[in-house]
Amino acid sequence: RMLRSLHPQFAQDRLEELKVLQSSAIEWTLVRLPVVKEGQGGCNIKANLDRMPGNRIYNGDVARFLVNQIEEDEYIHRCPFIGS
Repeated sequence: RMLRSLHPQFAQDRLEELKVLQSSAIEWTLVRLPVVKEGQGGCNIKANLDRMPGNRIYNGDVARFLVNQIEEDEYIHRCPFIGS
């Protein structure tokens, strides 16, 4: 809700992005992020389909989560929030 009120065009663009993915034949995962900090991280990454599990995450943790999704199928055609 906050994103929609503060940055309505960005929120609309994200919805359009989701529509494109949903209409495609590819396997996709759209990750939703909190504030991303610079660093390797190494924290326990939490994922939740309903709400943000933390208020920040390190870019190293984001990268690790994304690479792991190549081998996993838990979030195919889904939009998890991730945080640490």
